[in-house]
Amino acid sequence: MLKTYEATLETSGRVLFTDLAKPAYQQRQKVLVTIISPISDNELDAPPPNPAAAESVQHDWQAFAGALKNAPVFAGDPMTIQQRLRSEWR
Repeated sequence: MLKTYEATLETSGRVLFTDLAKPAYQQRQKVLVTIISPISDNELDAPPPNPAAAESVQHDWQAFAGALKNAPVFAGDPMTIQQRLRSEWR
């Protein structure tokens, strides 16, 4: 199973996790480290993001309900639509 954690790789080779919840495992883990980009001193001095604040954000997913209901691509007989979509790949 793959998991992604945001971290900073120090010049000394030390890895500092940026979120407050550090990963906890019962045994050593094999990891892959991907260098995304260098960071500036300003970014380094910025406080780490607060995961609790991110979880408290509410999303109104109901705005998407029925969004495709009147879409022209889905107008008509469902069997005809399905056959048309399948034949596009031939």
